[in-house]
Amino acid sequence: MDPVRFVFGVHFHQPVGNFDHVFEDHLRDVYLPLVERLTAQRFLPFALHMSGPLLEWLEQHAGAYLDTIGRLAADGQVELLLAGFYEPVLASLTRADRLDQIGWMREAIKRRFGVEATGLWLTERVWEPDLAGDLADAGVRYLLVDDRHFLVSGFERDRLHAPFLTESGGKRVALFPIDERLRYLIPFRPPSEIAITFTKSSLSRCSACAASIVRPAALTGASPNAST
Repeated sequence: MDPVRFVFGVHFHQPVGNFDHVFEDHLRDVYLPLVERLTAQRFLPFALHMSGPLLEWLEQHAGAYLDTIGRLAADGQVELLLAGFYEPVLASLTRADRLDQIGWMREAIKRRFGVEATGLWLTERVWEPDLAGDLADAGVRYLLVDDRHFLVSGFERDRLHAPFLTESGGKRVALFPIDERLRYLIPFRPPSEIAITFTKSSLSRCSACAASIVRPAALTGASPNAST
């Protein structure tokens, strides 16, 4: 049996104006230990989205943490993801605002970490087909969407472990379906149960396939107040 390929990502976010102690609690309890443990266990590479308001706070209060992220990104161990800088639902914005928000995020990542981001975290996972053209114009090459969009369109679940191309206005982006089963298994179920689930699936028979999950980091063990 071939090894199961696994695409893993996390989403870090705090809203504009949140209390300093909430930022501090999440940095201490989630953001810092999660990256430390993933690195120590060589669970690499992984994808990471960090929202604009959180990035601004970390630049003022936790520069050393961002330096660690930057080193991992430079070494290809972390792939940083774009989004709207202030975490808007992109489908609700005009084209101009979509391009501005993503552009601000791209510039912030380039300035602080020295890398070019081409993947995108879709805020609240809200997808509309006409987003594709604007995302392509913003320099996005791929994004992650719920597999539910594919399932309700008639796709079989076992086909959803590879990227799909979609287009709008003749401009294309790639979509990676997020595996719903993984969202409910990780981190709530033991690794042995997760392994059994996927050895019984078509993934175990497809060397070119990969299961994808990107989820809010708070679900790995943050305090219950505020955000992810």
